[in-house]
Amino acid sequence: MFVHRPFVIDAVRYRWFSATPEVPGSLLGKAKMPRMATIVTVLHPPTGTRFRVVNVHLDHRFEANRRASAVQIVRDELDDDLPTVLLGDFNADPERSVLYQDLEDGGFRRLAYDGTSFNGWRHTLDHRDGQLDQILLRDGGGLRWEAGYTRLVWSPMGRVPSDHWPLLAPLTLG
Repeated sequence: MFVHRPFVIDAVRYRWFSATPEVPGSLLGKAKMPRMATIVTVLHPPTGTRFRVVNVHLDHRFEANRRASAVQIVRDELDDDLPTVLLGDFNADPERSVLYQDLEDGGFRRLAYDGTSFNGWRHTLDHRDGQLDQILLRDGGGLRWEAGYTRLVWSPMGRVPSDHWPLLAPLTLG
């Protein structure tokens, strides 16, 4: 058990998006590389509150694989009533993908933000590929997530550490 006051990481699981999610490196459909989710259950010992954080990296080429991954997460991994934060590189812009409707149907709401998370290794907030990275919330256990202003963390100069800008959203669960 990892402790980072005031939270305790209670459990960690990994899931590969495929017909055999327990097999590391397994693939879905026409995927060229493995895609996966890291699923962490977190405990707040002073209150006994538990919640889940799921980090994903979805297929970059095929919408069908992204949608199948979303269905696998909602159906197979999130079948209880724990409040959940689902985040990561979805490789799909909400303006051009029905993936987010699938996740909304699974009880998630997406946090909106301005700018473009994909930067193509350039100092820009307006790349044509759009908002590929997301933070989504699902309430549960009688608790509701509240989110502050969601923003991209970017730098107009210096070294670009990734081809995606990180997102930051202050969250409260109550």
